[in-house]
Amino acid sequence: ISYWLLTRYAGSFKPLFDNSLQAFYGLAQQNRSALMDSQGCLNRTLAVAKSSTEFKKSGVLFIGADLPQTNLHAWIIEKDYQPDPWDRDWINYLPIAAYAY
Repeated sequence: ISYWLLTRYAGSFKPLFDNSLQAFYGLAQQNRSALMDSQGCLNRTLAVAKSSTEFKKSGVLFIGADLPQTNLHAWIIEKDYQPDPWDRDWINYLPIAAYAY
């Protein structure tokens, strides 16, 4: 039943924010920014992608790898810029996967 509920939630789209920048600020109010939660990049980007109206129009979620270190990182590019003001590590990662609506 958990899988069924998850797929139903993933299929619905009720944006809370106009763009990803507003969504990242909303998460920061809940202490979920890159400064407070450095390991939660995938959770943050998925939450922002789900709650941003602009992401559906012009956003891409990337997952990248730092190959010598074998680390992974997720970030969003929306309208040709990276909207998370607390994430500066994304530049060090080579994109290996991309997701867009």
